[in-house]
Amino acid sequence: VVHLKPPNFDETKVEMFEGDGCVYAGTEVEHWRERFRVGGYIQLFLHFIAKHGRHYPKLIFDERDCLGAGYKEHKRKKRFDIRYQNESNVSRNAWPR
Repeated sequence: VVHLKPPNFDETKVEMFEGDGCVYAGTEVEHWRERFRVGGYIQLFLHFIAKHGRHYPKLIFDERDCLGAGYKEHKRKKRFDIRYQNESNVSRNAWPR
């Protein structure tokens, strides 16, 4: 289950099953998931920026010189905080604006 909370809208709960996917603007929509209690699983995250969006071209290649290039030490930044709410066992991913 993925929870999405767009600005100025109510929270939406997206129930997913094996093989399902969910696409959303992670920097624009608060999002989190319930703790997944199984022996093991695999997740795939695909991150992108819109060519005509506010992060282009600054964040193209994650501020590296090209695809496959390593990060320069002075450019490393902490981009997000992960907060855990012990009462509900929910992790939240809060992106800075």
